Amino acid sequence: MAAASAQEQQARDAESCRARWAGAVSAALPGVPAGRAWALLSDFFAIQRWLPGVASCERAGGGSVRRVADASGEQWALEELLATDAAARSVRYAVLDSSLGLRGYTATLKVAPEEEEEGRGGGCRIEWSFECEPGEGWSREGLAAYLHAGAKAMAERVAAAVRADDAAAAAAAEEEEKAEKVTSK
Repeated sequence: MAAASAQEQQARDAESCRARWAGAVSAALPGVPAGRAWALLSDFFAIQRWLPGVASCERAGGGSVRRVADASGEQWALEELLATDAAARSVRYAVLDSSLGLRGYTATLKVAPEEEEEGRGGGCRIEWSFECEPGEGWSREGLAAYLHAGAKAMAERVAAAVRADDAAAAAAAEEEEKAEKVTSK
């Protein structure tokens, strides 16, 4: 009996491993240094600034758990921060519960530097990898496409924020230069 039970458990474990989905998507941020993108994306509790569709992100129950939701509140997730690695510029998290129908979901969001290409500055890319059990109403390809759209939208928002910051810094430098010219006369 015990041997049969152990064999059944092994079969279930093997099936569970085969059934898990895994994938990764990425989006380029040409000309945006990885350190600058990481400075914006590293705050686990500020994802609503960068990921369209997330209207709110609030600390839930203290500690390292956040609740994210769309504007209607119909799509939501309770997510736990598992690890932050500043040197690798990555955040790993798990979905504890959600309305999206995904179970056992863990993901890593990483900012990776890109090498400089001739005629173009370096830059970086957002890499979003995931692993989960198959979700009701989802395909692995559908989930990857959903995450890819999110990564591209995050990249666009981060690039826009960096451009705005650069423009503000240039304007401030110009004003400072004008002020120095006036005071030196």
